[in-house]
Amino acid sequence: MRNRVVRRSAASSSLSRRGISGGPFAILVQPMNASEFDKFAEEYRSLHQANIAASGEAPEYFAEYKMKDLRRLVSGGSGRC
Repeated sequence: MRNRVVRRSAASSSLSRRGISGGPFAILVQPMNASEFDKFAEEYRSLHQANIAASGEAPEYFAEYKMKDLRRLVSGGSGRC
């Protein structure tokens, strides 16, 4: 049986040195400036609003519902919101 040498790119070696593995489930997080974040948030809100349009409710309604439901779950309550 022959030994196989696997060469890593400079980028993967750099990531390994920083403790980030290069497997299939590795997640690389890059900093995002405020304007990039604002653009992403607006695109997300628009997409979400389009997806819930049939309900007749605004995204804020569902955000509030999720908060109430989370509070119920955390407090150990079993009743509906």
